[in-house]
Amino acid sequence: MADDQTAPPVPHSVIEVTAFMPDARANPHPKLEALRHNCPVMRDEIAKTWFLTRYADIRETVNDRSFVRHPLNSEEGSISRQLIEDDENPRRTSILFLDDPDHARVRPPLAKAFYARIQKMKPQIEAIIDDTIDAAPASGVFDLMAEIAVPIPVLVIARILGVDEDRLPDFRQWS
Repeated sequence: MADDQTAPPVPHSVIEVTAFMPDARANPHPKLEALRHNCPVMRDEIAKTWFLTRYADIRETVNDRSFVRHPLNSEEGSISRQLIEDDENPRRTSILFLDDPDHARVRPPLAKAFYARIQKMKPQIEAIIDDTIDAAPASGVFDLMAEIAVPIPVLVIARILGVDEDRLPDFRQWS
């Protein structure tokens, strides 16, 4: 990292390190490194949220069931809550956001069915992976996230869940 005289200032809001800001979209790493070094756990009063930048802190928080997951259970006025307050938002009822005891009730039967289907679909999953990698630009220069890391899990999960081909654009957006 650069010395203190050339290091970027620590962001005051998580918005400064998101795709909403052109400089962060182009290269978020200097600001994220400044946060990791100077303020690894940041409270953003504007977004009414916490922002963690170190892997160990994130892992501990994600695995701590005492933290809420559903945005509607988050702080009043938080960005995550505002994004999902609309009753028509399909993400509102996603298992990804369920808190216990609902999460503990819903997850086991879904996991059992999901894992069984994965085993049956292994050849199809391998074909999705092969096709996606083969479709990457031959030059070897491409956006790994856009070309590989995002499409593969979305397509695999869509196939496992039986999403119709004509609904894939909707499914990608919901993901």
